[in-house]
Amino acid sequence: MNRKAYFTLLLMVVAMLFSGCSKDDSNGKGDEESGTRRTVIIYMSAQNSLGFNKYSTSEMQEILSGCQSLNKRDQIVLYVDDNKAPRIYRYYRGCKEPQLLKQYSTDLNSSDPATLGQVLSYVLTNYPSESYGLVLWSHANSWLPSTNKDYSNSMSSKSFSVDVGTGGDMENDVTASGKVGAQMDISDMAAAIENSGIKLSYIFCDACLMQGIEDDYALRHCADYIIASPMSTPAIGPNYASLIYRGLFSSDPADIARTYYSYMTSLPSISVYHDFGLVISCVRTAGLDSLAAVTRRYISATSALTTDAYGRTAYNWPDMSGVAAYADYSLSLSYMPHFYDMAAAMKKMLPASAYKAWRAVLDDCITYKAATDSFYLYEDSKGKEVFGYTDKANYCGISAFIPTRQYSLTAAILNYYDWNEEFRSTAWYKDAGWEEAGW
Repeated sequence: MNRKAYFTLLLMVVAMLFSGCSKDDSNGKGDEESGTRRTVIIYMSAQNSLGFNKYSTSEMQEILSGCQSLNKRDQIVLYVDDNKAPRIYRYYRGCKEPQLLKQYSTDLNSSDPATLGQVLSYVLTNYPSESYGLVLWSHANSWLPSTNKDYSNSMSSKSFSVDVGTGGDMENDVTASGKVGAQMDISDMAAAIENSGIKLSYIFCDACLMQGIEDDYALRHCADYIIASPMSTPAIGPNYASLIYRGLFSSDPADIARTYYSYMTSLPSISVYHDFGLVISCVRTAGLDSLAAVTRRYISATSALTTDAYGRTAYNWPDMSGVAAYADYSLSLSYMPHFYDMAAAMKKMLPASAYKAWRAVLDDCITYKAATDSFYLYEDSKGKEVFGYTDKANYCGISAFIPTRQYSLTAAILNYYDWNEEFRSTAWYKDAGWEEAGW
């Protein structure tokens, strides 16, 4: 999340879209007799560079504009942690300003899974609803392990969220001691959500790189659907007024992805996002156990090790040349793994008949996907923008880790993470046959 955009144009568009919506300035309780239909919880971890650059402030303005289109039985509960002590607000149809529900007297670490769990439990207890949606708003680096879990600091792996803490340097995402702020491992996130007792219709990740099969599989018991992007998304993110109008409260969670993609690729929005591009998908989590089983069937049948004529063993590394990826293994991206498109990678690895059977199970998990022809990767040391290109014939909009020799070599030379080893800590590695194959 590292490109700026023009908020003024967005707010003008939002005002025009929703100026005609009816207003209800009652007590904001909605229809007490019918009860609340859906509560959308927005967990905004902004004590970092996103908050420093006021992206959180802009999004809150969009939420206020968008809530004028809410059904009387719908509401938004927003937890925000920025340069002030955390607060919880409530938005409802007709509200002229958000209703302050809770003001914390001291700072919290929003990368602490305990904080996420507490917020979810608070909403579940105080604002019962027929259904819930969760928006996770912050920095993220997918399933990559946290470099700081003391929650009170190191390299730039983010997992989900970065919280620099009291006295930290929000602009540069570092704590007062100069280390990268705390991050939340995805497995810890999943445990926090499950332990809170909340039943989520969906999780929408307004954060980079979160539509990875490793993330989806870890979160499969937390929500019915996961909407996210496998790429590094623009800092300006989606337009929340449009998402509220036709997405976050829809009976079809895929409408969140549809609305985000449509808004981003339409005029005048294109003048805001420029050529950034977007890849996004909606995953039905009920199919992920079947996807793990069929993946295990084929991956476990391969062997990670090969023996030459002299009896020496070596890894039989998969050939990923030419496979579309949503990140580049380079210094510019802090040597994150490639985040290959899962479908494109499996097509390269499997025989045609096996791939066809596997792809049918994958497609049953995807209720929506969309992608621009190209998407932003990073800006190199000379200031040149580098783009990736979508394999439109084969892509699925979900990333996957594939073991690669380069990760181990670079780790040995730079004393850096060996992603081949880190991958072994994921549930997907164990259940999808990678462990059985010897990787």
